[in-house]
Amino acid sequence: MHYHREFIEISMPALPVRCVITNSTEATITADAHLHSEIELIRVLEGNMTIHFNQQNITLYTGDLIFINSMVVHATSIPDHLTTKIFVLQFNPTALYTQPIFSKHQHLLSFINQTDCLFHLFTQKEQAPHKEIEELIEKIIFEFIHKEITFEMSIKSYLYRILSLFYRSNMLQLKTPDLLSKNNELLNKLEPIFNYTESHYMEDITVEDISDMAHFNYSYFCRLFKKATGKSYIEYLNYVRISMAEELLRTTNLPISTLLERTGFTSLSYFNRVFKQHKGISPSVYRKYMTDLL
Repeated sequence: MHYHREFIEISMPALPVRCVITNSTEATITADAHLHSEIELIRVLEGNMTIHFNQQNITLYTGDLIFINSMVVHATSIPDHLTTKIFVLQFNPTALYTQPIFSKHQHLLSFINQTDCLFHLFTQKEQAPHKEIEELIEKIIFEFIHKEITFEMSIKSYLYRILSLFYRSNMLQLKTPDLLSKNNELLNKLEPIFNYTESHYMEDITVEDISDMAHFNYSYFCRLFKKATGKSYIEYLNYVRISMAEELLRTTNLPISTLLERTGFTSLSYFNRVFKQHKGISPSVYRKYMTDLL
């Protein structure tokens, strides 16, 4: 399956959000396979449409709502004979977090928030949280159309509530319960570790080295990192390395062996295994799919 990455144009510069109401008689609703870093909510206002994932096709009818997680490959289609009207809401949840530590470390929040949920269909039969999300979307549509004073503030508050419902429904996951705290002391305590890792991921790094560098006892450091992020330091290091490998696979023609050296992996088999754990496909297949269109 071939697909391209879609770069979302934000409708309102003051907000990390794009809202669109689209009618198939006026614009094209169908889309080839693509993916984007934003979370997407699609609500069918009239007619029906089908969302195509790698292994599954989901048909939405009037009133249905679907959540599509970030970086999930999907395509859309509608019946030729039917008029379809949809509301699309796309936003990047990382833009709603205000803690400075997340803005300074590009991989940290996505690492902590990893989830296995690719999409979730809310049908009319599903009362909660479908009903509340539907009401919030109605409010966002109203604010988006009328643009009354402080409408940006209102939309942002509704997005926070939607995000909260995603977490409570396990569509998104918080690996540590105090992640959203503005004074997350544990993450701040580990900031030198994040700085060092993002600058030296291509080097040979061991947990012993990193704990010594930060002047932590080895066992204490392992416990602290796990408590702060919900995962081990090696998992974080591999996540940063795989993220950088993705970028190189998308934007360069470097041989895999060279890419391996530039991202800190020393074993091709280990690199392939870790990459597949994160992306579900091998690096070579990923490169084939994600060739830079420019």
